[in-house]
Amino acid sequence: MRISRSRRGTGSPSNSSSPRTGTTLLPLAFSLIAAFALGFLAHQQGWHAAVLRWGPVFVQSPRAVVATWRARTGLPVVTMDMRFADYQRLLTLRERALQLGVHVPAEAEAVAATVVFGSGEHQTVEVRLPGGPATRLQGETWPIELRRKDDSAWMRLTPVDETRAEFAWQQWGYLESLRSEGFSAATQTSVRLRFNGSDQGIYMLETPAADDMLVGFDARAAWEAFAAGEIPFEGGFRYALATAADNPTIVLSPATRAAAAQLRAVHVGAATLSEVSEAEDLGRFLALTALWTGAPAPDWLSLRWHYDPTTQKLSPVGMGQPRTDPIPLPEAFLDDPAVQSAYARALAAFSSPAYLEQLRRDRGAALEQQWLILGASTSTTPWSLLETHQRSMRARLAPAKTLETALEADREGFVLHLTNLQNFPVMVMGLDAGGAAMHALDPAWVFPEDRAGIVEDGDTLVLRAARGSLPIAVRLRLPRNLTSVRGDALYVVCRLWNAPTPELRVPIVELAPDPEAAP
Repeated sequence: MRISRSRRGTGSPSNSSSPRTGTTLLPLAFSLIAAFALGFLAHQQGWHAAVLRWGPVFVQSPRAVVATWRARTGLPVVTMDMRFADYQRLLTLRERALQLGVHVPAEAEAVAATVVFGSGEHQTVEVRLPGGPATRLQGETWPIELRRKDDSAWMRLTPVDETRAEFAWQQWGYLESLRSEGFSAATQTSVRLRFNGSDQGIYMLETPAADDMLVGFDARAAWEAFAAGEIPFEGGFRYALATAADNPTIVLSPATRAAAAQLRAVHVGAATLSEVSEAEDLGRFLALTALWTGAPAPDWLSLRWHYDPTTQKLSPVGMGQPRTDPIPLPEAFLDDPAVQSAYARALAAFSSPAYLEQLRRDRGAALEQQWLILGASTSTTPWSLLETHQRSMRARLAPAKTLETALEADREGFVLHLTNLQNFPVMVMGLDAGGAAMHALDPAWVFPEDRAGIVEDGDTLVLRAARGSLPIAVRLRLPRNLTSVRGDALYVVCRLWNAPTPELRVPIVELAPDPEAAP
């Protein structure tokens, strides 16, 4: 190695500094090479991003950061390798989706990749972008779907970072709780993704429930309408088609085709949900969705249904819900008094503080461990998110206004107007005349043209639930022996139908007399 001659000091021997300079420069050169290599490796592995992201948090809460890193140490690794041309194709499709605002997967869109799950063998899979609103494809990292050969269902890899951690925790807990309550549900596993030799960070791998008789809704027509600039009614739900498989090569069994036919009948209004499914089970499923996601119902794009050929009934299957632009099942699909009252009972049960305490005792350790793995906020506790959702659930059962009432005089006597503002059926127990007497209201008094607004329940008057923001109004012709209550403090006594909620006393507004009415 040739070493440059260093400048000599005055009066120093000409050969005194050369050996020491060479001895000093050699370690320095090796140090520079090592630093360059370490920096290159850190950039390739993405370590610098972790330092930038976690550095400020570490200063505030070093124990939380260390605990998160420890929790992530044993996570399984998913290794994926893909040809550069295929990756560029995905990027092109993503850019097109971002321009249109929605992605519509095509049959020939999927590209090939080689995947190793943990320490398993290499598998060839199909990879595509998830369909739906393109907001999920924004950012530096975005989800992808993959499917093994001969499978009908797609797995999903969703990135997890500090902006997605709390949502990812809720999704994981949601699916775990569904299984603990006896429902079939997808499985989510926190993994580290290594793509083409580069570490991509933490992802959530979702594997659909293993079942050969799953049906759901094909949203392709709805997405195409979005791409064409339309604003479909109910988020495109009316465009959906009941389908049994997303893989055209799969041969469907007669039972699976029967399941699709049942779901199609409910979709077009030819059958009610309680006719093709168990109302109590569906009510519990909806309430668990509200508890963990804060939404009143699961996203119809993700919801799957299992068909039991023995009972010939459908039951909901849990799937991960989209983080952005959720489109819950519309009120019209859930317009079934039996399902609605079961939902109200389940909301009361799952919104109870006692249920949350039981959940902490049964699954608290696993939920808190997952909170650490995902690196959720250090300023929030996992339970505060559920408490917030529980408050919203209780508020749904006890709104500020349940009924609107009015008493009107006409030529034949008096007409009582009742309008249900609730999204649950309301049982009218009677008229309270200032606490002096309770007068039962007979469903037979309802005007014939308004009878579609009540639920048939023997001699009990039950008003159907409001359809979204559209209230249900009915009129009753009061018999003449009840006209004496006029002028007293009148109230309608009511409560939610078949639900453990308190009785409400709603004051009746007396309308001005009709000038054409007989005196």
